[in-house]
Amino acid sequence: MPQDAFFCGPTAALLHGIPIPTMPAEIPALHVGLPKNTRAVHIVGVSGHSYDIHPDEVIVRDGCRLTSLERTGVTWLERLRSATWSQRATG
Repeated sequence: MPQDAFFCGPTAALLHGIPIPTMPAEIPALHVGLPKNTRAVHIVGVSGHSYDIHPDEVIVRDGCRLTSLERTGVTWLERLRSATWSQRATG
């Protein structure tokens, strides 16, 4: 992985010990982020993302770079809210 890459999304949530509302089988890839204006990682088994992220929102935990607990929580809340609105619109 590139040196400035970090785990994000469901991968960061799992590394933080946050229970996620989907089964692991539904999350087929590692989610890896890079700072905005950097090309997302394109590797088999990796879901690459480009983030507008402040350096303080990336931490090192057990030797792994990942989004901070706060940033990971906000990302999950946004994802859940978006999913809820999508379900209401189609349901």
